[in-house]
Amino acid sequence: MIRHLLPRYAIYFGIGYVPFIGGLLSIVNVLFIFRKDKRCLHDLAAKTMVVDN
Repeated sequence: MIRHLLPRYAIYFGIGYVPFIGGLLSIVNVLFIFRKDKRCLHDLAAKTMVVDN
């Protein structure tokens, strides 16, 4: 479980702290939700899937 959580939250929270491009990367991360598979960058990094219930 930790091998999925660490990369996911490192990407999700960490990219916002990168100077100059962190804000842009955060927006790109959120905009990935509009892809066909509905997976953001942090989902791809953690190799998790979005489940529709």
